Amino acid sequence: MKFSAAQLKTLSHSGVGKFSSALFYGEEESFIQEKITTFIKDILKISSSEITVIEAEKILSKEVFLEDLLGVRMLWGDDSKAIWVKNASDKLLSLLTGFLEDSTSTGFLLITTDKYLKPASKMRQYYEEKSNTLSVGCFAPTPDDIRKKLVYLFHVYKKDIHPDVLHLLSEAFVSNTMVLESEVQKIINYVGGKSFIDRQDVENCLSIEEVLDYDSLTHAFLSGTPGEMIHFFKQQVAEGGASIGLIRSLLIQVRRLYALKCLMSEGKAFDQAAFMVTPQIFSQAKEKIKGYLDLWSPEALETLLTLLMQGEKDCKTLSDLGDMVTERAFIRGMQIRKRKTS
Repeated sequence: MKFSAAQLKTLSHSGVGKFSSALFYGEEESFIQEKITTFIKDILKISSSEITVIEAEKILSKEVFLEDLLGVRMLWGDDSKAIWVKNASDKLLSLLTGFLEDSTSTGFLLITTDKYLKPASKMRQYYEEKSNTLSVGCFAPTPDDIRKKLVYLFHVYKKDIHPDVLHLLSEAFVSNTMVLESEVQKIINYVGGKSFIDRQDVENCLSIEEVLDYDSLTHAFLSGTPGEMIHFFKQQVAEGGASIGLIRSLLIQVRRLYALKCLMSEGKAFDQAAFMVTPQIFSQAKEKIKGYLDLWSPEALETLLTLLMQGEKDCKTLSDLGDMVTERAFIRGMQIRKRKTS
C-alpha cells in the first residue's frame, strides 16, 4: 500500500498490524534516514539492538539467504524482531516475494533503496499494490510541512507562537530538518512557564538572527558574492544539508523578493509592500532586503525563479547528482544577475 510519511502517524497507536514489510525510498539518504528512524521508534516500537542490518548486495550475492534472516532466523536468534536491508534496488524483488507472500514468516522486513525509485520501478509498484506491504516516499519537506510539524511540537508543550515567527521558522528549517526538534527544545527550555512565544524569545534562545531571516548561503547568493556562496554551499552539504532543501530555501526568498518588486512596480512604497508579502518582513531585515532589491532586477528574478524551479525538478529526477545539480543552479543563478544588470 502506498503511504505518505504523514499517513504513517496513523499507525503509531495501532502498530503495523497486517503489514510485514515497508519500503522507504526518496530523493536523498537524509530524508529516508529521518523517516525510517521515526518508523522504528514510534511504530515498530523496538530498539536498534533488536534490528539486524544487512546490505542488499550480500543477499544478491547469496552470502546470506532471506529464509535465514526472517522466519527461521537461524543466523540471528530470537532477539531480532526486524531485518533492515539497505541499498536495495529492483534486482532484489525476486528474492523478496517468497517471504512477502508467506503468511507464516515472522519478523518485520525494512527495505531502503540506494536511489530514488521512479513510478515504473517494479519494487515500488509491488509494495504499492500489495495489501501487506507499505511503500513510503521520503521527500524534501516544504515550508508548510515544517510549519505543521512546528505547530504540533509546540502544541505538545502547550505553547502558542506568533504566526509570523512560525512562518520564519518554517522557512529556516526547511533545508535542515534534522535539527528542528532540538532547536524547538531549546525554545521550550528558554521560555519555561510562559505560554506565548514571540520573536524576541526565539532570537534570545537561539542566538542567531540567520535562523529567523536568512542563512549565510542565501545571503551570499542574494548579495552577489560567489566566493562566499560556494564556501557556504560546500559547508552546508558537508554538514548534511539536503541539496533540494537548499534550493527550496533560496526559492522561498526569491519568490518574496519578486513579489516585493511586483508590488513596488504597482506604486506601493517599500514599507507597504514589505507588510503585504508573506511572511511579513520585520524591521530588522528591511535594510538587508533593500540591498538585495538593488542588486536584482524584476527580469533577473523572474529568470532565476524559472532556473531554480527546474533545479528543484532535476534534484528529484537525478537524486544521485543532487549536490552537483544544486551547485550548478546556484552558479548559473548568479550569472543571471550579472547579465541582467550589466
